[in-house]
Amino acid sequence: MSQITTDPNPLDENSNEAAPPAWPKAVGITSIVLGSLGATCGGCGIVWMLFAPSLMKPAIEKMGPMPPDMLPGATQQILGLVGMISPILLVIAGAMTLSRRAAGRSLHLVYAPISIALTAVSIGMGLQQQARLAKWMGENPTSGWAQQSNPVVGYIIMGLIAFVSIGWPLFCLAWFGLMKRRPEQGRFEIPV
Repeated sequence: MSQITTDPNPLDENSNEAAPPAWPKAVGITSIVLGSLGATCGGCGIVWMLFAPSLMKPAIEKMGPMPPDMLPGATQQILGLVGMISPILLVIAGAMTLSRRAAGRSLHLVYAPISIALTAVSIGMGLQQQARLAKWMGENPTSGWAQQSNPVVGYIIMGLIAFVSIGWPLFCLAWFGLMKRRPEQGRFEIPV
């Protein structure tokens, strides 16, 4: 009984030809998923920044004047827009890696330092904002905002964001920078 195959040049199980490496698929899919999540979260963050003042009106009526640093400032809004570069670049790098193109390596190596730098700036600004909010709430303990807020939660959220936002770029720098130094290591071509 003969087997039907769609591959015109199937690899013989007994041949010395190596099967294509599996890592481009795993790294590519992971990059696409993380980049898509980052772009979705970043897009939601941008939409929230645009509509937050009107969405916060009921809370302001209930709890009184909002702390001055509760909403993102102009610098944070610009950083949010610029921050969309990183996840979009990661999706493209992941697609290139998944299709075993050498450009996937280069794009990951461009993405990683951009992502790390943007995350560092964002976390630095967030820490300053949290410190100002904690100070304001300490000076206004009777405010509804101070009574409903726990500054520790903001620090925990920033720590989680930093872990997630820096972990994959560091992996990409190690994987593509230290381990996969030649562009041809990122692709597999069936010999003719």
